[in-house]
Amino acid sequence: MKISYLRFFLLLILATSCSYEYFNPVDVESPEYQGFLTTEDKDNIALIPDDETCWCIFRSNIIFDATAYQLQISNIEDFSGELLFNKDDFDSNVMVPLHDFIVGEIYYYRVRALKDGSWGVWSDIGEVSFVNIITNAVPAEGDSYLDRTPEFSWDAVDGADYYEIQTADTKSELDTAVSKIVFLNNFTPNEALAVDQLHYWRVRVVNSEGQVSAWSLGSFNIEEIELVPVSGGSFIMGDEEWASPLHEVTVSGFEIGKYEITWEQWSEVYEWAIANGYNFQNSGSYYSFDFNFYNGLPAKWINWRDAVVWCNALSEFTGLEPSYTYDGAVVTDSSDDGGFVCDNSECNWSGEGYRLPTEAEWEFAARGGGYDTDGLYAGSNDVYTVAWYGGNSSDGSHPVGGKEPNELGIYDMSGNVEEFCWDWYDFYSDSPQTDPIGAESGSGRIIRGGSAWDATENLRVGMRNYSPTYNEVQMGGIRVCRN
Repeated sequence: MKISYLRFFLLLILATSCSYEYFNPVDVESPEYQGFLTTEDKDNIALIPDDETCWCIFRSNIIFDATAYQLQISNIEDFSGELLFNKDDFDSNVMVPLHDFIVGEIYYYRVRALKDGSWGVWSDIGEVSFVNIITNAVPAEGDSYLDRTPEFSWDAVDGADYYEIQTADTKSELDTAVSKIVFLNNFTPNEALAVDQLHYWRVRVVNSEGQVSAWSLGSFNIEEIELVPVSGGSFIMGDEEWASPLHEVTVSGFEIGKYEITWEQWSEVYEWAIANGYNFQNSGSYYSFDFNFYNGLPAKWINWRDAVVWCNALSEFTGLEPSYTYDGAVVTDSSDDGGFVCDNSECNWSGEGYRLPTEAEWEFAARGGGYDTDGLYAGSNDVYTVAWYGGNSSDGSHPVGGKEPNELGIYDMSGNVEEFCWDWYDFYSDSPQTDPIGAESGSGRIIRGGSAWDATENLRVGMRNYSPTYNEVQMGGIRVCRN
């Protein structure tokens, strides 16, 4: 695509060959005659974007004996603000640089002509938006990233000499932002961007002749895994009907995910991990039977080993030391030695990396950290208000956080997707325990909370389930934890 200035051409087309409407026609003999726009001097003006060459055509009928024209462009319809373009001495065409314009925004223009030493009345005000020659720009509008130094990229433009890119925390700050010059169609910031806020960016292209395109504008959010602090304490663990014997457990303080890991979060870390030497037995999915949903769906269709490896990848991705090791080496492959490495890995319980919660941590958090020791479900005895389950989910998972939270402000600990825990499954003891981490081995790892497919008893906060570590659980997901 050839990069060009926006050209406005004055096409001298005879009135007899056109069917334009007239602007403010007056009698040529009238005192109101201002040099043009008469019944004899028919006039129509339009700015027409051209999809291929990124220029617009300024069209007009003949304005007989006009000696000059004036074109103004503004982003305010009544032209009360600063003009983005104002030229009053052209006679046949004018070149308007695009560098002050943003693709997709509406601009207003008007034209008048000089005849017999007098300026005529302004034409009717027209609207125009400019064609984007920067295509497939990423981050796209509304994207969210865990990576605080995300890569900006766009399709290469034929004839580009270089690209100019700007980033800012507000749209208005882009006008004073320092430009970065790049020669390839991608850019990665040197400094980490602030989390949990909207960021704006724009890019434009400059060719070898110094001609500059319009800005392509986008916005995105840098997020982090939102964790809820859980103060340590004691509680009665288990379910008298479904998971006995009841026993007293004391847990130390920790942090746990406010939400289940979403598909967007899983995918961003997964793609980074694959590019950096990690390997997974399953790539995961967001699939829901309700196709009205996409954004914010929980990641699922993974096994316990994938969950452990993903936690390590998330830690490394965010600059933390991974939690899971085997024989002193970080666990990066969920199929290593047939899964033996994952199954026999160790967790650094004093580290700061992301990990799966223990079963005791999970239940303590689900019960509201001691606020609700007798509740049936996480946050209420009314399952409908706090959980997606077989009775209200249409047999599909839903975007995280769609139901009421529990007492700690944690969502979906009952229903939506089941959540892997660290522990091997084993029978409970009736003895008091402090910070239990489960048996040394077993036939499967604990999975808690029930899913959108389940009956209500599987959603109870004391209900236990487990799955072999190699088994891909269709409704199995992740809620991360940290010390």
